[in-house]
Amino acid sequence: MSRIRLAVIGAGAIGRKHIDVITQVPQVELAAIADPSPQAEALANSLGVAWYADVDTMLEPLAYGIRQLLG
Repeated sequence: MSRIRLAVIGAGAIGRKHIDVITQVPQVELAAIADPSPQAEALANSLGVAWYADVDTMLEPLAYGIRQLLG
C-alpha cells in the first residue's frame, strides 16, 4: 500500500505540530513545506523534504498537470 504524501503550509508553531504528527504516522509521508522563513527552509532540509517559499510555487506542477488532464 502506498503512503499518503502531504505538504504543510506554514511552519510556525501549529505547522510544526502538524509536521510532528505526520512524521509519526507510518502511512503518511511529509512531502514538502511551504513557508518563506529561513527557519522553515532549514527544517525542510533537516527532514529531507522539498521547501517552497510560497504556496503558488509548490502547487504549480499540480496546476500544470490538471491543465494537461483537462486539455
